[in-house]
Amino acid sequence: TRKRKWLQTRELMQSFKRRRLVRKSQRKNQSCASTMKEGDSYQSNIELDQEDPSTEHIPSAVALVGKEPKIFFDLETTGFGTAPDIVQIAAVSGKHSFNRYVVPSKPMTAGASDVTKLTVRNGKIFCKGEEVISSNLQDALAEFIEFVNKSASKSDKKPIIAGHNIARFDVPILCRVLKQQNLLSNLNVSGFIDTLTLSSKIFKKGKDVPKIKQSTLVSTFVKSAYEEHNALADVTALKCLYDTKLRKLCSLSLQQEVLFQVDTHLHKASLKPLTDSKVILQVTAEKLSKQQLGPET
Repeated sequence: TRKRKWLQTRELMQSFKRRRLVRKSQRKNQSCASTMKEGDSYQSNIELDQEDPSTEHIPSAVALVGKEPKIFFDLETTGFGTAPDIVQIAAVSGKHSFNRYVVPSKPMTAGASDVTKLTVRNGKIFCKGEEVISSNLQDALAEFIEFVNKSASKSDKKPIIAGHNIARFDVPILCRVLKQQNLLSNLNVSGFIDTLTLSSKIFKKGKDVPKIKQSTLVSTFVKSAYEEHNALADVTALKCLYDTKLRKLCSLSLQQEVLFQVDTHLHKASLKPLTDSKVILQVTAEKLSKQQLGPET
């Protein structure tokens, strides 16, 4: 009787109620995580559910053969936030190059202008104070896709777009604007390779090179300087670095390991609510998005 009275008294305490709510929330999160990992295998009478849901095969990763043409690509933008506008897009494939300046809808930040030496005044773009020929975003993107597809037409393999630090910056921006312009499906490539990730797996920072920065790698292995933060100069220098050093050191299996698909970042963004609520880990979201899997898949 004393124990029953003590339990009744404890149940009325705020600390006990608070603890009960916390444990309830923990059980709910654990149940959601288990459902994501193994499906609805924890419901009562689950074996009596006769519904046969349609299953889809997990799409296989693109298998590289080593003959895919490389297109080196870079963007310059109005800033370094989450959704800046493109002001310059450049690419190099073999002996051919592509370079377009784009009039942005947003003003450039002072930091971006200082780095890129680009300014926008009265709907015109100036590079180091001199006006350059510019176009609108849709035309520039369409011409970029045409450049990529033309490179692909010279080979029976889809090209790979490579760039330095493009996984975190350039590709998410490119995918976002291509989707906004309904052009994403027109980009026909095997995938993307970030030479920053590639180089970090080849060289040891502090031992082989001071930094895995592109300018440091170029000065160390190519023994030359170039105009940084000019998209065309950046991709030209990166191609030279790849031809001089990286091509000899990166195996096909290593390229396959760092390859990611055009819509990886779109799937990763769709998984953000699950990572924010800690239903799945960030590393799990990255693996799922690399396999082109999202909540809808």
